[in-house]
Amino acid sequence: MPSPLPPHNLEMEESALGAMLLNRESAIEGTQLLYVEDFYKPSYGHIFQAIANLVVRDADVDVVMVRDELIRLGLMESIGDASVLNSLTLSVPSPRSIAQYAEIVSRHANGRRKITALAEIKQAILAGDEAGEAKWTAVLDALGQDAASRDVSTRSRTVDGAAFVLDEPTEIEALWGRGDEALWVTGESFFVCGPTGVGKTTLAQRLALAFIGLSDEVLGWPVTGDHRVLYVAADRPAQARRSLKRMVGEEDREKLLERLVVHKGPLPFDLGKDDPSLLSKF
Repeated sequence: MPSPLPPHNLEMEESALGAMLLNRESAIEGTQLLYVEDFYKPSYGHIFQAIANLVVRDADVDVVMVRDELIRLGLMESIGDASVLNSLTLSVPSPRSIAQYAEIVSRHANGRRKITALAEIKQAILAGDEAGEAKWTAVLDALGQDAASRDVSTRSRTVDGAAFVLDEPTEIEALWGRGDEALWVTGESFFVCGPTGVGKTTLAQRLALAFIGLSDEVLGWPVTGDHRVLYVAADRPAQARRSLKRMVGEEDREKLLERLVVHKGPLPFDLGKDDPSLLSKF
């Protein structure tokens, strides 16, 4: 009896790509929700890569542009011809349903990853490789092991209010601010929220420039410098570039070159779901 095929749904892969080819917002959203390796059909992964490249460059995304990008990447032959791209635009039920299509594609891809991981663990254990046991333990940890162990974990994290407020160590290292009046602390997230046009981008850019050592303070509060910074211009990168250019000059070129990395467009992964260490590739 032949082995069943790994989990996949080509119809949903085609719908996701079709939506991204027809609608720029869907293309941007799709690159935030999916990865090249999520596609079961390799040629569909190539098409997704071409779309993602165009999104990062803030270029138009359509059949002609994707075809040219595939040619530039040397991947057009693996696709066949442009008629494949045209057929994808005809197969999508709703271009704005990219999130639903991506969720199904991603779910099947995760199923394939689990099958691969379990197969590798099985082979390692059969071979007497200690790494197999370590991998299996890691899988159990990731799955939460069982209800009993989760209960123990929950209890170990529960403390009384007095101990939490008064007895926990409070030493902090301020990235922005001083002492107990710290606006941003090492190891913690910092969010700037507000309506359009109130200066969120400008504040973020001033902080980024201070972190790389181009100023000592922002809004009157000290900033620790000498950091290497990744600035993600996910939305309107051209506008972000113009704003930054008003704050620096040719005399700042060396620090900008050594300490500031700018990514144009949305990241090719979701920091809410994926390993933050993926940022290290930048």
